[in-house]
Amino acid sequence: MEILVDGEKSFEPPEGFDTLSAAIIEVCARVNETGRAVLRITIDGDSLSLDNFEDDLGEKSLADAGLLEIQTESVLTLVATSIEELQEALSELPTICHQLAEVFQRGEAEEGFEKLPQLFDIWHAIKTREDQICRALDLNAEHLTIDDATLPELHEELNAELAKAVVALQSQDTVALGDLLEYELAPKAEQESEIVGLLHERLKERIG
Repeated sequence: MEILVDGEKSFEPPEGFDTLSAAIIEVCARVNETGRAVLRITIDGDSLSLDNFEDDLGEKSLADAGLLEIQTESVLTLVATSIEELQEALSELPTICHQLAEVFQRGEAEEGFEKLPQLFDIWHAIKTREDQICRALDLNAEHLTIDDATLPELHEELNAELAKAVVALQSQDTVALGDLLEYELAPKAEQESEIVGLLHERLKERIG
């Protein structure tokens, strides 16, 4: 089996592996050690699922494959792109909270009930992306602080406010939802930009 990483023959086929999937895992681990992330894997021109290729390949051996191709990207480049995307999304998040608060304050409950779960989904995606960035940069969130609070503490505070919003949504309490969005969640949305700014500073330190 021939191995090409970003079009170049960078690795020899690993020895001592009974299955093709185990060999691929080893090659991907070697790629990760170089500070790069695997974006795409193909076997003889067929793309593999990054999440499920072990199940897809089953017990196939190295002899069952002629060419393994792996496409990668610098982890730091991916992190920089992710931060840029987050900064763009977060520029609108406080405004969304204020606008949704106004919807409830005007008594337009049906529209508010429809849009609030979308806000929850957006926020979940933001927190997931922040966690991914921390792991990619090998950062300990307990050591990152905003206004003397660690990132996990800030996350717990946010979850508490979102939980109140879920309860208010379930009881269709539009007054409580309007107040939560205006006075609790909108400031939390602004704080997310500070968190991402802090992660950006750590990225710049890593790049040097």
